[in-house]
Amino acid sequence: MTLCGDGVLQLIQLGEDGTETNRVRGNRFFDVQVDPVFDRPEPTADGWWLVSYEGKAFDVSVDGSDIVVSEAWDLLDGDDEWRPGGRQFYSVHAPSGYAYILMHRGGEYTHYQAGTEIWVYDINAQRRVERIELAAPASNLFVTQSDEPKLIVADQEGGLHVYDAIKLTVDRTIDNPGPLGFIQGF
Repeated sequence: MTLCGDGVLQLIQLGEDGTETNRVRGNRFFDVQVDPVFDRPEPTADGWWLVSYEGKAFDVSVDGSDIVVSEAWDLLDGDDEWRPGGRQFYSVHAPSGYAYILMHRGGEYTHYQAGTEIWVYDINAQRRVERIELAAPASNLFVTQSDEPKLIVADQEGGLHVYDAIKLTVDRTIDNPGPLGFIQGF
């Protein structure tokens, strides 16, 4: 599946021998000029999860050869001065259906701004369950897919924070973890 610049998804299915067996374009579900979605789909138990610049979420799945996109649901819940942003700023723990997003106060085109809070969502219930205030802004996070998942957050001061992703408590902080590659705060 690929996300297209005209607001649709395209599904290309392959046979056992690697040749194309089906190609279908879905319906337009976002307007790239008004509220584009980030090109960072996160795998879920049933498909993928997409987030828009303005804080809308979409659940995406495939049913045979059909692309299924949910109606948008609002991540901001009335907190319209907040926006998702950073570099690698959201991650989904597929087994639990919990999503973690770095959020900051900002307006239009602030999608690279570091997050000052992590907002936690139950994507199956389509609701926010928690907000975690950060001691230092962060641009990168990810959650492990284990039975006891860890949420790893790299802040912009060089710290690496390891959370229990279910209890939402800090397990430990590594003050100088060394080079972090793609997770290094920007």
